Amino acid sequence: MKKNVARKVRDQHRIRRARRLKRHARAEQRRRAAEWRNRLPPGIRTVSRPGYRRPLPDPAGEVDIPRVFSLLEQPEKVLKVYAQLSYQLTLKHKKRIKVDHSRCVDMDLGASILLDTLIVAAEKQRKGTPRALEVEGQASFLSQKVNVMLFASGLPHHLGLQIELPPDIKSRIRTFEQQYGTASHVEKARQRNKCATDLTHYFNECLRTKGYELSEGGRANLGNLVTEVIGNAEEHGGPWHAIGFYDDTALEEQAGAGECHIVIFNYGKTIYETLHDPTVSSELKEKLYELSAHHQSRGKFATSLFGAKGLYTEECLWTLYALQDRVTRFYQKPGGEDRGVGTVKMIEFFEQLAVTAPMRMCVLSGSAYILFDGKHRIRASGPEPDAQKIIAFNEDNDLHQAPDPKYVHGLELGFPGTIVSIKLKLDRSSLDQITAQGKRK
Repeated sequence: MKKNVARKVRDQHRIRRARRLKRHARAEQRRRAAEWRNRLPPGIRTVSRPGYRRPLPDPAGEVDIPRVFSLLEQPEKVLKVYAQLSYQLTLKHKKRIKVDHSRCVDMDLGASILLDTLIVAAEKQRKGTPRALEVEGQASFLSQKVNVMLFASGLPHHLGLQIELPPDIKSRIRTFEQQYGTASHVEKARQRNKCATDLTHYFNECLRTKGYELSEGGRANLGNLVTEVIGNAEEHGGPWHAIGFYDDTALEEQAGAGECHIVIFNYGKTIYETLHDPTVSSELKEKLYELSAHHQSRGKFATSLFGAKGLYTEECLWTLYALQDRVTRFYQKPGGEDRGVGTVKMIEFFEQLAVTAPMRMCVLSGSAYILFDGKHRIRASGPEPDAQKIIAFNEDNDLHQAPDPKYVHGLELGFPGTIVSIKLKLDRSSLDQITAQGKRK
């Protein structure tokens, strides 16, 4: 009798233990399933609740393009969107990005191509991986001009947009397809020269729509200028890009007038960073430090440590000085006398074409921003035929004086390289006046 009772007690303990282990195993399964559904850190217990729904997949990162998206008008907004998109693309769990142009009414080629370059690089990096990037977009609901610009930059292809322009508009557009190269490429000289030749041919085609064309000397001059600007970009150590676009329908209020856009930019060292390089000549550094001390002693530089939006900084001064005639980091070094003229000569070249027509050009390097619109022009520093040509953006054209803050100022955000963006109006009446002035001379 006692043996039967003992056996019965042991069986009950075994049954209770088996049931307890089974309950624990089921609880562990529920805990792990809850962790997987809610993505909570290990060790946190989840309690199921009535009406629980499995969370939706991660939503697409959205980038809203502002109403005015232009390096030549509002560079701060462009850099803000650029930084936002760049951050979204670094999030590895983000597999979908949406770029919305629906509320944009004005956009220039420089702003558009910066986003295009970011997206193309991200797509290429993720291609063939489990994190392959899906990019979608929305064209503008408010401006046909913005959609034409999108068509020119090639961005719709990467955004999955089907933009079909009317035949009469498409026939009046000239595009210079994006070309690029790298400083480390063994064929960089060939790439640079080909780009300069093609870009010169493109600009000549734009002029031909108005019945003009560059002379043989003009073609050689522009080609040499573009070659040097790209050469400067290569020396800054990063990849460079060049693109152009001409829209003969952009200026509807002026019959027969069109807009010509040219953008050249590179990633790598900024102009300010390059001037700090050990390879920079000691004579140039002495001049830069002397100018900095002069402006600092007169309280011209910004003292804020939280961004320099709209303020004048040492980076602005050095960037401006680097654009002057015959200023090169190879100053007084073998072969250095022929350097440092590309950018200033290009400015002068397009200024001559914009004598009677609006022209806007900007140089953005790091957080320094310089705008050219024809109010301040390049002038010789003296009466001598070989006098240095200077543009200081002040009434006395003196680099020892602070420039007009509307045209030279710092930005709160920066760009990791240098951008040269040009927008020039071409129309027959202005070209006729330029030709007439040349004949009188």
